[in-house]
Amino acid sequence: MPRTHVRSSLRLAALAALLAGAAAPALAQQTGTSDPAATPAPAQAPAPAQAPAAEAPAAQAPAAPAAPAPQAQPAPQQQQQQPAGPQPQVVATHGDWSILCLDGKPPCIMRQLGYNGDGREVMELSIRRIPPQQTQQGTVEAVMDVRVPLGVFLREGLSLQIDSSEAQRGQFSICLAEGCLMREPLPNAMVSGLKKGATAKFGFVVPQGQGGQQYEVPISLSGFTAAYNALAAN
Repeated sequence: MPRTHVRSSLRLAALAALLAGAAAPALAQQTGTSDPAATPAPAQAPAPAQAPAAEAPAAQAPAAPAAPAPQAQPAPQQQQQQPAGPQPQVVATHGDWSILCLDGKPPCIMRQLGYNGDGREVMELSIRRIPPQQTQQGTVEAVMDVRVPLGVFLREGLSLQIDSSEAQRGQFSICLAEGCLMREPLPNAMVSGLKKGATAKFGFVVPQGQGGQQYEVPISLSGFTAAYNALAAN
């Protein structure tokens, strides 16, 4: 079994919110009182007049927290205004192959996903046409990209066998967070074999016990010719 690879792109967003703390209402200061035995009761009459002055800050305190409320709103609004980059869209389907284009416009690729016995995605195969000036005098008109999960034995590379023909082997180019990628030119002779074939098997080696185990992923060639010709039209 290959190691489970979680495709996800992890994005960390820092949410900054300024909270303006309102000062706590000041406690009413206690004024000094005279000894009731030495001071006549009428002499304490001015004391109640000072009480409202001490309570005035308490009446103003609730207005302070209201100021920060509108300041917390601009951050989400700014994030919503950021334009999204071009997204691949499926514009056509030919058999088991899909044609994907950025925002529905060329350049486009043909793609098929490979799954293991449990129905989990373990491989992505995509093919794109290349400009005429890069075709090596017309002998190579396409490039093939194959992505497999991290953890494969890189030195073993990746094999491709069309039906019962002899397997061809390529080397991985780079490994990123999404997996390990093999990018190889697709000669016209191999394209011809893919058009005539029924199934292509991609093989790579995964860790197993003290060594490695060959792992094969079948890819259907149903609709390959129509999908490849559709790329030429784009």
